[in-house]
Amino acid sequence: MRKKRQKRRDIDSLLIFYYSKILRKRAKSFLFLPLADMYRRKGMPELSVQICLRGLKVHPDYMSARMLLGLSYYDCERLDDAERELRVVADSVADNILARRVLSDIYRKKGRIDDALKEIEAIISIAPDNKNFQVIREGLQKLLIYYQEAVKPAAAPPPEYEIQTKKSKLQIVKIPDEMSSKETDAFENLLDDDEAFEEIERLFPSKIENLSENVRQQISVTGNINSDVKIDAVKILNGWLKNIEKK
Repeated sequence: MRKKRQKRRDIDSLLIFYYSKILRKRAKSFLFLPLADMYRRKGMPELSVQICLRGLKVHPDYMSARMLLGLSYYDCERLDDAERELRVVADSVADNILARRVLSDIYRKKGRIDDALKEIEAIISIAPDNKNFQVIREGLQKLLIYYQEAVKPAAAPPPEYEIQTKKSKLQIVKIPDEMSSKETDAFENLLDDDEAFEEIERLFPSKIENLSENVRQQISVTGNINSDVKIDAVKILNGWLKNIEKK
């Protein structure tokens, strides 16, 4: 195996020398194409690009050379240049499968999945029995769906419903502790007396804050004050009233 590889390298070196020697004497020779191809296969696509460009100045319609130039650009990761050259080839020679295959890969790398899919579809129309391209098509179709889902605008958040709360005004009302929930329905204006509220707030700032918050939450949720909350509020305020009267 090693001997065969060494023999192949020796032959390539001899051919490069031979082609280069002929091109120095005959600049218009078509031998620039195999020379550029050998440099590309040896991992020197930059040299291949230079040789192809020089040859295409003399033979601008030589599609095989333009094809090789596009592949060499691709090997150099110059995707825009490769796309330009291979696009010319694919448009001029519609059944060039290799040009379309590389174009599809370029489009995929650029995120243009729909264009990549079109090139694969064109290849399948040329070679419908090739299962490899059918597998590639399925993969691109899944990738296209993923991209489409990713770029969809986010769903608008549900409208925020403004909860209008009533400002709590506490009124001290003396009622017996044994009053039932039904009997408190008459106290719809429990929270009316500003002066009483201010006085209680001055004497019991932390307690009034907690009670007010409880009442506001009840209003914001149900739109009115629960009877149990009314009873609790009245009982607490009655106790505070007694303290205020003692003071």
